[in-house]
Amino acid sequence: MKLAGEVALVTGSGRGIGKAIAMLLAQSGAKVAVNDVDSQSALATCRALCEDGFPAIAVPGDVNDPKAVDELVQNTLDEFHSIDILVNNAAAPADFVPFECSTLQIQAGELTTLVGTLHCTRSVLPGMIENRRGRIISITSISGRYGQPSRAIYSAAKAGMTQFSKALSAEVGQYGITVNCVSPGATDSPRFLARSEEFRDEHRKLISLGRFIQPEEVAQAVLFLASDMANAITGTVIDVDGGSGGFIPERGRAGKGNTQ
Repeated sequence: MKLAGEVALVTGSGRGIGKAIAMLLAQSGAKVAVNDVDSQSALATCRALCEDGFPAIAVPGDVNDPKAVDELVQNTLDEFHSIDILVNNAAAPADFVPFECSTLQIQAGELTTLVGTLHCTRSVLPGMIENRRGRIISITSISGRYGQPSRAIYSAAKAGMTQFSKALSAEVGQYGITVNCVSPGATDSPRFLARSEEFRDEHRKLISLGRFIQPEEVAQAVLFLASDMANAITGTVIDVDGGSGGFIPERGRAGKGNTQ
């Protein structure tokens, strides 16, 4: 699956799943704009790509801020002249519990995970419509499908991303734009590795394959949806979860959760 000549903007790609996506798309021929709210992380990923000979730029910025989004999108267009692939990966931590956190914390979780996706999608759509082609791929989560303790806000935001993508796919399909989601389960990302060893051992037993997903495996699903092999696929969700289904990652009192 080759993406020669394509331009991809990947949000939250300073580390973890987002970084793996940026690396694989670049290795497959795409020019990559690396976004992260942490400018140093964005620059580090960009530097790694450039050192390997791949065309890339860093476009740090907070996807919560529509002005920042418009600026980073414009910077990408100034450098690469188009955005053919948008990967909405940026997300807030998953451990906000409604009755134990402030209104600002709730808003931060919702804005980064859901509204940030809306800002980025809205900003790239005019160019995709004009070009009569494009790929929009959002990284959701199995948390958006199954109720899980300590993740009410995160789950709501991820579910919102899924339904937004399905509805949008019906609106923009006429322009040759596909809109899909990739839904990871427990992944060996920095957030999940921060959990206790005991928690991870118990969680592993709930996964059919008996192991955690690697960020590169999530990236492979994104590459498939970005490629010509997925020309007829839109409005769908690909689960990359090792067969974990509706696992319950933490039992007991709400509020003891951590980030995925």
